[in-house]
Amino acid sequence: MALPPWAVDAIRRGIVDVARKAGDQETLSKLKQQATEIFRDLPDTAARSVEAIVRTAKTGTQTLQRWADRQPEIAVPLINASGRLLDNKLGSGCPIPDAVLQVGCDLLRGDCKRGGLRERIDHRLDQLVSGHGIAVAGNLDLAIEMVSQLSPEWGLAIHRSQAIRLPSGTPLPDAFGASAIREVGGVQRIEPDDFNGLSQTIVVLADAGEVEFTLPTSMSDTVRFAVVLPVGTLTDEQDGVPSAAGLLAGGVDLVILSGDGLAGGPSCGLLVGRTDWIERLTSHPQWRGHAASDAVAAMMLSALEHRAVDVTPESDVSTVRQLIAVNEDNLRSRAERMSTRLSGADSIHSCQITDHPAWLIESGRWQFPSRQLRVRHTSRSATQWASDLAQGDPAISVGVDGDEIVVDLRWVPASADGSLAERLES
Repeated sequence: MALPPWAVDAIRRGIVDVARKAGDQETLSKLKQQATEIFRDLPDTAARSVEAIVRTAKTGTQTLQRWADRQPEIAVPLINASGRLLDNKLGSGCPIPDAVLQVGCDLLRGDCKRGGLRERIDHRLDQLVSGHGIAVAGNLDLAIEMVSQLSPEWGLAIHRSQAIRLPSGTPLPDAFGASAIREVGGVQRIEPDDFNGLSQTIVVLADAGEVEFTLPTSMSDTVRFAVVLPVGTLTDEQDGVPSAAGLLAGGVDLVILSGDGLAGGPSCGLLVGRTDWIERLTSHPQWRGHAASDAVAAMMLSALEHRAVDVTPESDVSTVRQLIAVNEDNLRSRAERMSTRLSGADSIHSCQITDHPAWLIESGRWQFPSRQLRVRHTSRSATQWASDLAQGDPAISVGVDGDEIVVDLRWVPASADGSLAERLES
């Protein structure tokens, strides 16, 4: 049964009043002062919980203000309820942390010191991976293409079973441009004999995420490995997710990975590996057209430095890691509340809760417990409804299964539940 009009009007007035007070600096100051007094009498764990609530409220207010100030035709916010984080065509829906974004904004404003800026950024990047170097390219494809500049000293080869399609849609062998790259082995799996006869060669491998990735063994001393990670991190942060640090420790000489997604930065490509290789690539004339801008490189540095700090889920600035840390009980409670709300809407024919896992990428090996709402509209087909949601403001990305849309909550921040439910009811 739907709520009566007077109740809806009262709730709406209450929300407007809360939003007005949340943006008032005097109210925020009083709230902080009262919270400080409470902290003295609370155990440490409870104090951290209250601090997290205050920070979440402030972040929600900033998000509302940002949405209000944006250009709606260009910057349409996205709520990712598809159940897939990194290979969703509409986007991940996970914003870059404000602390990271601010660095780029400061540089783009044009009133900052420019002399020696890139040298300072590169020096601090290199400190993040002891004994190795890091370079930031404009995107993953450009980072991969730069590897070809290690020739003629090194030849390039790729195993046919590793010829994946990159997130951009480019087949991995094509990402090396016009450079000659030798293809070896079969399309099913890697065999030790596949690399016989190779000498002074960089063998390119890739972890597509479908099966557990392992490095070939018993290679010649003149064969080196470069690994492409469409999904990965700089350091070992998430169980089962490959990291550049882990691969380098295992004998890989060069790792190429995306700077966004799990790495926590803006869209760019990272080259991490042997210092002499990184220096050679960044000193090549072609690097000028492949390097990321100073602002993007600075944001990537800020993101990696934040992630290098030992943080708790409550103090983590990374939206992705915050969403991964959400426990299953939290998702179940949110699904139950939203189901109750939607079941009372006249436009909703049915709403059921399911507990299938969510994914980093579709068909990948990285799964996370989740909750979904399988919702059927009274008059619209699921396909048309999903299309309408994707075209709205905010845009909603959902799955389609038969006559129902599938709304997965794993990659939806709790602060977006209200907007999500409102769009589904409309």
